[in-house]
Amino acid sequence: NNHSQSSTDKISKKSPFVPQKGGAKYEGHTEDDIKEGNISSHNKLLPSPDLRQSKVQAASAIKPARGQSHIMPNEKPKLSPVFREGKGSPNKSLKEDNESSVLHHHSSPKLVRKAVLELYLNVKIRSQDEIQKMTEDAIETERAKLNNIDTLDLIDYIKQSVEILMHMRIEEFELFKSNWNLQEKMRKAYIQKEKERLKQSMSKHKKNTENRLFEKVRYELMSQ
Repeated sequence: NNHSQSSTDKISKKSPFVPQKGGAKYEGHTEDDIKEGNISSHNKLLPSPDLRQSKVQAASAIKPARGQSHIMPNEKPKLSPVFREGKGSPNKSLKEDNESSVLHHHSSPKLVRKAVLELYLNVKIRSQDEIQKMTEDAIETERAKLNNIDTLDLIDYIKQSVEILMHMRIEEFELFKSNWNLQEKMRKAYIQKEKERLKQSMSKHKKNTENRLFEKVRYELMSQ
C-alpha cells in the first residue's frame, strides 16, 4: 500500500491529469482500469472532450501574436480605410463586395444579348443613314424582329458593318487627301501665275519710267 501510494504521488507531480472522483475522465478507460494498471503503454491519457474544449476556449482568449487576426469566428471583419476609399462599400463585407465585383465583370448572357442588340441597332441605323426615320416605335419594331436571330449572327453583322464603315472613312480620307493635294496644286499654280503677272507689270512700269526720263532729258537738252 505504501508503494502504491508513493506511485500515485509521483504521477500527481508529473501529470495534471490525476484520476479524481467526479473530476476529469479518460477516453477509452475507466477509473478502475487506471487504478489496476490496465492501460497500454502506447496509449496516452487524454482529458475528456469538455476539458479539451475549455482549454481551446482559454487559448483563444489569449492575445494573438503579431500578424494574427483579432477577429473572432462570428465577428464581421472591419473594413480598413484603404478599402473604404476604394470601390468597396463600408456597408458590405469583403465577401459581398467580391460577389458583386464578380457579377459586374462576368455579365449574364441575357445582359450580353441586350447589349449586342443595342449595338446592332445603332450600327444599322448609322450605316444605312436612317437616323431621321428611326423613331421610338420603329426601333422597337426592329428590335422585335431580332428575337429569333442568333447572337453570333448579330455580332458578325456588326463586324461586317464596322469594316464597311471603316473602309468608307478610309475612302473619304483618301478623297479628302486627293482634293487637298489638288487644291494645293491649284493654289501654288495661282501664286506662281500672280508672281509672273506682277513681274511683268513691274518690268513694264520700269520700262515706261525709263522712257519718260529719257524724253525729259532730251527735251531739256534741246531747249538749251
